[in-house]
Amino acid sequence: MSYVLVSLLGDEATAANDVFAGWFEALHPPAATFHAEHPDHDAVAAAVRATPLALVFGHDGGGSVRGAALGPSWAEPAQFARIFAGARVWVYACKTRGEGLEDDLESFGRRARDGGVAVFAGHATAITAVPPFTTFPEMRTRVYAALARAFRAFLRGENSAGELRRAALGGAESGRQTLLAAPGVKRDMQSLRVLA
Repeated sequence: MSYVLVSLLGDEATAANDVFAGWFEALHPPAATFHAEHPDHDAVAAAVRATPLALVFGHDGGGSVRGAALGPSWAEPAQFARIFAGARVWVYACKTRGEGLEDDLESFGRRARDGGVAVFAGHATAITAVPPFTTFPEMRTRVYAALARAFRAFLRGENSAGELRRAALGGAESGRQTLLAAPGVKRDMQSLRVLA
């Protein structure tokens, strides 16, 4: 499972996502990894050309992907499409897709897909950062495992949002335990949309 991991940094939420990204990276080493507020577009694009499969963690900042909710843009849809041309990419960030068809026509993900991204997975609503749960290690384990199952399924080629949801909410410890421990995972997976 070879992929590129991009973890945009800049505020508390992206710092929490980066902790998860580091955990996932340790279990499933990527071909290339970028942990920064503004990774170099050309360097990421070169890595994606070699390995056209990616996970991106960050914020949607009103039509762009960024490291801080109120910080500068890392990539607008056209830039993103050039960086991830021909790739399968899941952007774990708020509102990169639209909830309804009309909203989605102008969404970040739709515009990136129209610009050349082969598969774009994103979220239609606000999602929660992956909390570190430092005082609740069991909850952290369940949340991390649920997200990891979904990301692994996507990296293995799954394009169905329903199947990715099932992967997240199922699992060895049972889907019921995941739901009880991490209702945010269910809500975030409900907002998942995949353009293939």
